[in-house]
Amino acid sequence: MKTNQMMHVDLGGFRLDIEHKTGLGNLTSLWAYGNELRVKAGKSPLGLENYLRTPEICEYIVEIERFLQNAVDFKGESSLVVNTGLEPLENSTSTEISARESKDRDNLSIEYSARGDTAKVVGGKLTCLKTKRGRYAGTWANIYILIDAAMKLDPAFKVRVVDTFIKGKILEYRDQSGDGYKALCAVMDDAGMIKDKWDYSTIAQAIAFNVLGTRQRELWNLASKEQLAERDRLEGNLTFAVKNGYITTVVQVIKAINTA
Repeated sequence: MKTNQMMHVDLGGFRLDIEHKTGLGNLTSLWAYGNELRVKAGKSPLGLENYLRTPEICEYIVEIERFLQNAVDFKGESSLVVNTGLEPLENSTSTEISARESKDRDNLSIEYSARGDTAKVVGGKLTCLKTKRGRYAGTWANIYILIDAAMKLDPAFKVRVVDTFIKGKILEYRDQSGDGYKALCAVMDDAGMIKDKWDYSTIAQAIAFNVLGTRQRELWNLASKEQLAERDRLEGNLTFAVKNGYITTVVQVIKAINTA
């Protein structure tokens, strides 16, 4: 799935905005929620800027950037499915982006304060940490930093973050389920089943209603990992059935979805 979707992932009392392709999530909102947990536990809130200026996190950021550089294959494309922070920019080839980011990463270094208690990363543009403006204003960071921040704030919160993004693979499921729909449409096109452009919308709405209980397709970015996995399974079964001639009309596809 090429489109970078903005997901809104439930972490048990908190919903995190995160881009499913880049793995960049809203660190500002995650930090605010973590501080709420600290206050409820009788602990003092922590400052995000102070966290980002610690020598440990600066060293961690540099290592993340080096890791991301090593995760790029000889074609200049990320070898990771998600969470790389290497989504190609518009009107630029992945090879051009790779060369540009590789140069930036090679120039990264850390400046430590005289006392050594604070630091900052200098010498290049970061891909794992950036500032956004507008609707999603704040500091955004990739999943490696989000997990570290959750641990810093509250150990139980970290467990939820790890379970959702690492064990649960929710970003990967979002990617696969989107690709599954495209594959289904492709085999239906090849079979000459699509007679009207509205057939695509009807099928998409039927799948959404079966899995989510609503025909509002935009709610996939609010779906749980279980719902995304179910969507992927359903679309895969439909693709197999159409490809092998078990289903030959759009009406049969809709009926199969409604009875699945």
